[in-house]
Amino acid sequence: MTRALTLVMFLTIVLMIAVFYTFTAAYMACSDKIAVADGARSRLDDECGALEERMPELNALAYKFVPSIQRQVITTELAAARLGERRSPSDMARACRILTAGISNLVIALEATEAKKLGTFDELCEDLADTVYKLNLAKEEYNQAAAAYNAALDKPMARLWRKMMGFSPMELFAVDLTMPAAVPERDPAPVIVDPAAPQAWPASPAAKAQATNSPAPPAVTQDPDAGFGE
Repeated sequence: MTRALTLVMFLTIVLMIAVFYTFTAAYMACSDKIAVADGARSRLDDECGALEERMPELNALAYKFVPSIQRQVITTELAAARLGERRSPSDMARACRILTAGISNLVIALEATEAKKLGTFDELCEDLADTVYKLNLAKEEYNQAAAAYNAALDKPMARLWRKMMGFSPMELFAVDLTMPAAVPERDPAPVIVDPAAPQAWPASPAAKAQATNSPAPPAVTQDPDAGFGE
């Protein structure tokens, strides 16, 4: 009887140690990953805020020089306001997509006006391009950190203790951000062309139209309203 009781106590202690070990290992692995993801999210929020800060100046130029696109300006203002609410990463990503599309369209419209002659316009465009570039870096950093955390949370031990740990999967900031249309992207890859080599690139729509003596297709800009709203 004593030996049986000793065996039961021994097995109980082993089981408690195993439970403690699996919980602690899972919690530490997930907490380390979520700390990194939270830091990346903070930097992402900062870059989103930097983009919002540059919008009033661009909108003011659009109101002054291109009053016919007030609807476009209102859309960017709504997107910036939505981004400023700092909701879920997916909601922020949608607001960023609409905002950057609106920025590109506003820059294209202002390029054809007297605003182009203002020194502040070129400086603003450079600031916008730099901000979008940094936002892209912050987005990639956050998405990588969130994906690493989600992978740790999906491991067998973490799945076993997920509810007790109070952890849940993190959303990704899933959006492809583009530079303002009038500003070249930073650090473009150099293109070296051998003049003697045959060119394999497809002709542009304008070149095709010239070759066939047909009118060139009109330029298409992004629709900033697509997918925006409650």
